[in-house]
Amino acid sequence: MKDSALVDIGLKLKEIRKRRGLTQQQAATKASILRQDVSKIESGSFVGAISTLNKYLQFAGLQLTCQAQPSQFVQLDDLKSVFDDE
Repeated sequence: MKDSALVDIGLKLKEIRKRRGLTQQQAATKASILRQDVSKIESGSFVGAISTLNKYLQFAGLQLTCQAQPSQFVQLDDLKSVFDDE
């Protein structure tokens, strides 16, 4: 199953590439990555190095950022109430 965030990134990159009138090979050459990686990135199925994805993003004038999200795991403090004998 493909990650929807990776699919969204890929579609955006594909849109930018096509708007510039470039083939995947031309974009790959300009970004200094393999054409196969461009194809995988644009389809949302890329599982390679972040540095490769970052090169393609930079070529497109985009940047990769991370955003912290609340943990979906039970926190240690929450477990106290589960095992409370009172």
